[in-house]
Amino acid sequence: MSQSGTAPPQDSTAESSTTSKRFECTYPDCKKLFRRKEHLTRHLKSHDTQLQYACHICGRRYARSDVLKRHVEFHPQHFRSKRNFVACARCREDKIKCDEDNPCKPCRRRGLECARANGGESNMGADTTGLEPSPDLSSPPPSPMHMPEESRLGEYVIRDPAATQRRLNVYYTEIHPIWPILQPCTVTTSGSPSLLIASIVMLASWLEGDQDHLELFHSVSDEIAERQLDPNPPLPILQAMALCLLYSTCCLATEGMVLKAWRIHNTLVTACRFTGIFASQKGILYAPSHVHTEEEDEEERHRLAFAVLRLDAYLTALIDFPPLIRYQELSMPLSQSTCWVNVGSEEERRKLLDDEPALRKKTAFSFRVHDLFGTPRSNALASPWTEMDYHFVLCAIQSGTWEACHQALRTVSDDIHCRTHPHDLRHIWREYLSTWMSGLENDCQLRKKYFTVSRGDDITPQTLLLWHMTALKLHAPPDLWDLQRRYYNFRPSSTPPKQQNPQHSLRSWQVSKIARMAVWHSAQIARIVSSEFELGATSTRLRLNPLLIPAVLMSAIVVCGYAYHTPGCPLCTGCAPVDLVLVFATTDDCERLQSWLDEGTGLVNWGLHVFTGFPVCQCRLFHLSEWFREFLVRDEQADAALMSFLEELKAGLW
Repeated sequence: MSQSGTAPPQDSTAESSTTSKRFECTYPDCKKLFRRKEHLTRHLKSHDTQLQYACHICGRRYARSDVLKRHVEFHPQHFRSKRNFVACARCREDKIKCDEDNPCKPCRRRGLECARANGGESNMGADTTGLEPSPDLSSPPPSPMHMPEESRLGEYVIRDPAATQRRLNVYYTEIHPIWPILQPCTVTTSGSPSLLIASIVMLASWLEGDQDHLELFHSVSDEIAERQLDPNPPLPILQAMALCLLYSTCCLATEGMVLKAWRIHNTLVTACRFTGIFASQKGILYAPSHVHTEEEDEEERHRLAFAVLRLDAYLTALIDFPPLIRYQELSMPLSQSTCWVNVGSEEERRKLLDDEPALRKKTAFSFRVHDLFGTPRSNALASPWTEMDYHFVLCAIQSGTWEACHQALRTVSDDIHCRTHPHDLRHIWREYLSTWMSGLENDCQLRKKYFTVSRGDDITPQTLLLWHMTALKLHAPPDLWDLQRRYYNFRPSSTPPKQQNPQHSLRSWQVSKIARMAVWHSAQIARIVSSEFELGATSTRLRLNPLLIPAVLMSAIVVCGYAYHTPGCPLCTGCAPVDLVLVFATTDDCERLQSWLDEGTGLVNWGLHVFTGFPVCQCRLFHLSEWFREFLVRDEQADAALMSFLEELKAGLW
């Protein structure tokens, strides 16, 4: 019995060792086995034929960055005794791991100047104040952006330094006044991470109409995806993410861009929360560079925080996704006005700071929102507030308005639950929005300046459009915004999606006061867009305003839906005359306008003047659609989405 078929112990061990190596290389003629997946991943790079990591001395290429690093150490000019190696001044001060590169990798990632003691032989306790980087005369210095992790972006940036610098200038002259995300004059091609430079170049290339911006976006977004697990990304990387998100928001109608934009947005908001950007006094304070003051670095964090808030609100308004940011978590101090004003000199900047109320630096942004809508605190910041203050408050309340709209009564009759909340909360947020607008007009007189004096600055139309779009969502049936989301997924070559329920109806909504308020807000959107398009289709102000076309589409859906359920008017049937209400240019205190809004007396005239407009009714639906299509023809998908909605109206689906 003792000599049965039991295998010897050593054979069992060998078999167990073989089966534990369960990760096999799938490359042809290579059957290597590995116990861990990361070992297999590292091995697969040896089969890479592109060899993306190149030696800047001899030009030899490698598939892995660690192999390249070992190779560089064998060059005589880079040979350095481990005993004489001394960390740079920055890494010693911050107590982080340094390397032997010049500049070192930590300084390159943070965009800082790397300074070492002469010859790299000073003792660790020496004072390093005022040290300058010692040049390596035996070999050409490597580019600070030519990092193994960013090799493709680095090569693109340094390929044509003159073109890169020209596009940096385009960014600061054309894009920065509208989207001031970066501190002026702090980004250089030689001292900033290539990811940040590539993001700036991508935006400028898109604005100039060059063809390489989309390819560059894919490279930048891939680099961002690789960094999304970094627990502490440096500030320049977060700024690059914000610029990439701005690009994807402006190009949101491009196929597949919505998903990419939302992924970048999720990564950016998560990183800002982790690093304390929304509460910088409690978060990670990035070490200032040799050209920044602590005050300027604080401004950079504030610029980033409010830019992310602004983009979050815009994405919510465009695609009706829930906002990722709640105003209660925005505990950073109020942003200084110098963040949003282009000043010509340091003296002018200091004067602006001296004239600002002292409480601006001491008031958390979340308290500012509470002071506007709740019971003001005894030490609340007094008026007047700036236009940008009101713009950011409007962005911050998007989370509340989105929740109220999606808890409202829907028009679909066979919903399992007609309401998701026992009360319709939209009237509360309509009052909040009215309070916001009253404060804006009292402090800034924004609408008066835009329509009667000038078109305002570059931020003014975005503020007004976001206000009207938010009001439309609070005054129109929530089902209509499914059409807005369809716009970003619509392809002219495809058939429109089938309605799951043919019992939609706008008839009960059309006879209510909130429907007439929605038509009034739609008219204001049409008025603003008409004014903006007079600047020309190539205007930078138009291209950097992602709200324009979606706002026109929202306005068209509301007005056409309202007109379809408005019976034939006396003007069309030849009956008794009727009062026409001018919703475009009439002042808010007009009695005829107020009578129509409150009681529905009269008929809306669509147009700037009585003689050039036409009534909003079912018999003029074609004229209405053609009026909107003059603007939507610039975007093929938006035009097709409107035509799909009109076909559904005629089919009785609404």
